[in-house]
Amino acid sequence: MRPSNPLRAPAPIRYWRLQPIQLVVIDLNDWLFRFAAVNLLWVLLATTIILLPPATAALFDTAHQSYRGRKPEVRRFLASLRRWFWRSWAWAAANLLVFGALLLIARTVFDNDILLGVVGVVAALVMIAQFWFWPYAMIQEAPDLPRALRNSVFTALGDLPYLTFYLVLVLAVLIPSVIAIAPLLLIAPAVLSLLVTYSLIVWLQQHGILKEPKRDL
Repeated sequence: MRPSNPLRAPAPIRYWRLQPIQLVVIDLNDWLFRFAAVNLLWVLLATTIILLPPATAALFDTAHQSYRGRKPEVRRFLASLRRWFWRSWAWAAANLLVFGALLLIARTVFDNDILLGVVGVVAALVMIAQFWFWPYAMIQEAPDLPRALRNSVFTALGDLPYLTFYLVLVLAVLIPSVIAIAPLLLIAPAVLSLLVTYSLIVWLQQHGILKEPKRDL
């Protein structure tokens, strides 16, 4: 049961692409201190390195559950961390192999500006292809990481303007947060997980792919 909230002016239907932002603002207004607590726990766990992948997966699971109306809880976050521990590390290991290989290639072609640029573009594309990876992993009935990656890639290719808008928005939150440090510790990772997750769910609902009930604004 959600707490009472201030009056909200829903975005016009044709501006459905902006609804994820409005939903993030609504949920932060309702559960700011809860998100801050989960975010602080994520920061503490991330500093151990070994718990960074499962903590990140748990953060996205928290965002997915929040969209469905479940308030963020440390207890639920820790349960999700345990559930996703091995899968998240398998995914992290795969990424380490891919980016390690790209780094070796970059060192090999360091004197060739064109080839070095190609390696840089490939690395950027690999990262962008994973933009909606964790949200897809969370909405699946049965976890299937390769399928989540494939769906993330196809969704990104299917609506490049939408991807670009939310990618730029995420960077606009991330870069100042890293520079200032304090926002990163307080709330930024939670906000980023909400933006990425909500943008995917709203997109899937708008295109009739996801049958979950739409959120009231």
